[in-house]
Amino acid sequence: MTINTIDVDAVASQLAGMIKSDVISAILNDPALAKNGIVTPDGGTADAGIKNFADFCTAATRGDSKRLTEIYGIKQTQIETSGTTVGYAIPPEYGAMIDGIALEESIIRPGAFVLPLTSPEFKAPRLDQTISPDGSSAFLAGVKLYWTAEAGNLSQTSLKFDQIDLKVNKLGGYVQASEEAMRDAPALSSMLIRQFGLAKAWFEDYNFLQGNGVGKPLGILNAPATYGQSRDTANQFKIADAVNMIARLPASSKSRAVWIMNQSVEPQVMQLATSGNFVTFLPNLQGMPVMRLLGREIYFTEKLPELGTAGDVMLVDRQAYYIADRGTMQVSSSDAPGFLTDVMTIKMTVRVDGQPALNDKITLASGTYQVSPFVKLNA
Repeated sequence: MTINTIDVDAVASQLAGMIKSDVISAILNDPALAKNGIVTPDGGTADAGIKNFADFCTAATRGDSKRLTEIYGIKQTQIETSGTTVGYAIPPEYGAMIDGIALEESIIRPGAFVLPLTSPEFKAPRLDQTISPDGSSAFLAGVKLYWTAEAGNLSQTSLKFDQIDLKVNKLGGYVQASEEAMRDAPALSSMLIRQFGLAKAWFEDYNFLQGNGVGKPLGILNAPATYGQSRDTANQFKIADAVNMIARLPASSKSRAVWIMNQSVEPQVMQLATSGNFVTFLPNLQGMPVMRLLGREIYFTEKLPELGTAGDVMLVDRQAYYIADRGTMQVSSSDAPGFLTDVMTIKMTVRVDGQPALNDKITLASGTYQVSPFVKLNA
């Protein structure tokens, strides 16, 4: 007797593909969607006047390369190290909307030094201003001048360099939209753009602040360049802490630095008082307070540790933080089991890196006093 073997994986994959095709067909053949000009039921180059983010995501999900290339003008992107196709770059108009929302919600990126990369890695020499001053200023990066007699010989001096190395890492995720959600495509389109923009801002910011540098950005909180200021009183934030933190900024950073604080610190800020118990932050209780402390803007956020923990309050010169961007956001489809339950999966990724411009704190000419464009309040 002959026993026929069955390739279970192959059958399952084929079945999933058939179901996926049926689900998309049911969604796109809904007369209401076509009538309202939301998504095209035919795909390809049909309904060229229908262009929106929901239609684009639908085309990407069903692998409609003809529509994506001829209507949206984009091609599949590849992994640079292997050449494997991974998805479709988001059209500039939608990417701009997502990035616009992300920028509005971001703390670090708007003031950072952003480098658009043409390759996955960027290496460049930078002046080493973290050296021991040795009778000079660390800001001069090793250059020294000497007094000499008339016609005397000049002493040799040289610039000190180290290297900055930015290597982009992938940040991404996916959402699942039901058939019912797709029937309300205009709202879904706006929602996807907004939510991906908000997610991009949140996860970038969190890692620009707290990342450990392993497969992700090196955050300011964990960077060797960040100076840790001792706290005056445990579990409190006082005027003395603010003054001492400002004193640790280099002169060039004093006009640019901003406060970044965990939201749990806000009640302490509102009630900041002098040693004589005179409240200084609130001029009155009638209007909305101006969120500035000692002339510098305050950003309250959940992306830092809570009150009483190291880094609950930070003073940051964002211009001294480097961000590397590689390419645009991408969207791609998935054959995940969600298709068995009438679910469309939309995956989006972005490639980015970040790290402080300095590799350590700066020691002033005295040889002992240290400053940095990044100051955190210790526990």
